[in-house]
Amino acid sequence: ALHPTQLYSTGALLLLFVVLWMLQTHVSKPGQLLAAYIIGAGIERFCVDWLRADHLPLWWQFSSMQLIAIVIFFFGTILMWYTHITRPA
Repeated sequence: ALHPTQLYSTGALLLLFVVLWMLQTHVSKPGQLLAAYIIGAGIERFCVDWLRADHLPLWWQFSSMQLIAIVIFFFGTILMWYTHITRPA
């Protein structure tokens, strides 16, 4: 039996959309909503990839897409930190 990872991914991204939609009124600086999306997309991809049938571990039981998702997550975290410390123009 295989997991319907496409449906899991769709549901997770729909949930991310709803969270970002509600978050948009609370964002105070430019770029923070984008950073939140990048962080959420990285988390979504990392989690859904565990259930894929073609999950081939490369390094420490992580697939290549999970390693890319980790990089994306850290890029979003750095962007969130950068937008937090900079002053708006």
